[in-house]
Amino acid sequence: VLLFDGLSTLAGQSLDEQVIAQQQKVYAQLRAGQLDTRRGLDDSLLSPLMSLRMFDAIAQLQAQYLSLQTVKLPQVEDKLGKDFVGRSVYRYEPDGHRLVREAFGFAKGKQLLMVVDAGCHFSSDAMARLSSDAGFAQLARDAHLVILTPPASSAPTFMLSQWNRAHAEWPIQVASNRGEWREIDAPAVPIFYVFENGKLIHSEKGWA
Repeated sequence: VLLFDGLSTLAGQSLDEQVIAQQQKVYAQLRAGQLDTRRGLDDSLLSPLMSLRMFDAIAQLQAQYLSLQTVKLPQVEDKLGKDFVGRSVYRYEPDGHRLVREAFGFAKGKQLLMVVDAGCHFSSDAMARLSSDAGFAQLARDAHLVILTPPASSAPTFMLSQWNRAHAEWPIQVASNRGEWREIDAPAVPIFYVFENGKLIHSEKGWA
């Protein structure tokens, strides 16, 4: 169990597929020994796969180990398919606990992307400012603000549900994957990115 916990921590931090493969091997040994993995271990197994959007691998593991089916991951609806070329995001539908993949298009001219994530109080502070400061909110409107979660993190569905219900003007969406969103694939949040006609021209890290 200690080895699995260590690999889970490393897998979550590195998102290295070789580490994830080792994590799965140790998990298989634990299951072969009849260990009850429902208290956190199942979640730890699936979390890095969710961060990497490895939905097929998740489905295979859930078919192999029935207890993994009780982990409450959102259902995924891909409207674009594997051959899609461009940028896409996942829109969260709380009623069906679903992530729906849709095409993303930049506004003409300059556009501001704010990347935030759950568990980061600096992200929370930036979002609170957007809610409470009318002047900042107007600047965000003028900049065609889009709010995303990172392309390599688990979809924080509780945060998405709570924020999006109260802020329909600026719903948080989930960046689809690292391949489509290389420019914003950074470990720290919040980060502000300025794009012009779809090309990154500037970024600012952090929130005071």
